Amino acid sequence: MSKPLQTPDEVATEHFNLIAPLLSDGLDKGRRYDLMHEIAEREGISERQLRRYVSAWKEGGFDALKPKQGWKRPDSKRGGNFEQVVAAAVELRRESPSRSVEDIIKILEKGLTRNLRNGFFLQTDTSRTN
Repeated sequence: MSKPLQTPDEVATEHFNLIAPLLSDGLDKGRRYDLMHEIAEREGISERQLRRYVSAWKEGGFDALKPKQGWKRPDSKRGGNFEQVVAAAVELRRESPSRSVEDIIKILEKGLTRNLRNGFFLQTDTSRTN
């Protein structure tokens, strides 16, 4: 069973609760190591991950404990007709499921503009041209 989705704040709180005992100024190096080992074993994560959380906390506080949001390609890089190209590729595959991806690309490169203007995507010649 998977974990329910958590907000970034909930994740950061969870991370902070894991490392809070390690942030005490009164801990000597040996006790900190033992405590880190205990927490890692109890929680099923690596000591390295705990060290990363502690480091993140020291560098950036609570916000640094939040999960990083993944990089997403800007839509502008896809081009203005991206949706049309995908729709045309899907239609070409439906028309002839045996068409290869290479053939679909060649067909799209040759006649996408013409076919889109005419409102259809059918291209009967699927022979490869070199």
